[in-house]
Amino acid sequence: MLLLTDLHIDYAARELYLWNPFVRRHRVLVSSCFKRLLDDREKSYYVVGMGYDKGTDDYKVIRIVYVQDGKGKQFGEVAPKVEVYSLRKNTWKKMGDSRVPRLVNEMGAYVDGRYYWVEMKQPGTEEFNSLKGNELKIMSYDFDTQLFGEFNVPNRVPRLFGVIAPFKLMSFEGSLALCTLDPDCYNLVPPKYPFPIWLRRQRKGVGSWVLLATAVLKQYGHPLNITKTGTLIVESFQSQRPDETHIVSINFKSRISKYHGYGKHGGPDVSREVLAPSTVDTSFPQSLIMYEGGKSLLKYAK
Repeated sequence: MLLLTDLHIDYAARELYLWNPFVRRHRVLVSSCFKRLLDDREKSYYVVGMGYDKGTDDYKVIRIVYVQDGKGKQFGEVAPKVEVYSLRKNTWKKMGDSRVPRLVNEMGAYVDGRYYWVEMKQPGTEEFNSLKGNELKIMSYDFDTQLFGEFNVPNRVPRLFGVIAPFKLMSFEGSLALCTLDPDCYNLVPPKYPFPIWLRRQRKGVGSWVLLATAVLKQYGHPLNITKTGTLIVESFQSQRPDETHIVSINFKSRISKYHGYGKHGGPDVSREVLAPSTVDTSFPQSLIMYEGGKSLLKYAK
């Protein structure tokens, strides 16, 4: 099951599609509990996440709506609004008094019943410009209990994490994983680019971060995901050809890295207002969800 939306920085999460590529069926999520806010693209900002509710055997989508306050801040005095979509019921439900923390980044990850986002401050503010990575928090939403939570990122993450250091939340060995590039490597000669990966472990109800491993690449890049066998996948940027990118993989145990072809980045056919791809799925479990209904996307492919 995939949750799809366009990547336009102003429009993302307003048009949603659930797609099962195995049975070639999709469902368009056109309705919303906040239709008026959905249509107002100037004063609202949306983020979404999809997960599985084991208690009800149901796929669900959560959408958080940030609305500008009287001072023009979307993370200001107006409390975020939340709605949850049920695939089984095919309806959106508004959450009252959701108590969602006023922080979020659009790049998140689903891990074992919870969806996670990294904190993001209001762009253009003094708070945003003075942000220190090791002071950031991670927000979570539990699809079973319908509760939000938050906790700190590892103390040893780079100071500029979340500002100029690319990062990715991922799932590994049933735990939340955080991978980020250490910007201190920029001053090394010859340059090396370490990507430490942290795991969030739970022991007796207490969460803590454990450094799993550090992958070192020869070129700058953005982490995309990690496979079940411990291979990190990175979109790498060539210093000699900044318009080209390479997909690179490196295994933690063998330390063997491989290049998997290249493509164009930021060319004239790519809009500057479109966000870069932020993830890649590393396993494709087949499912018959939505086999009985929906329409084939192939009809509209042309």
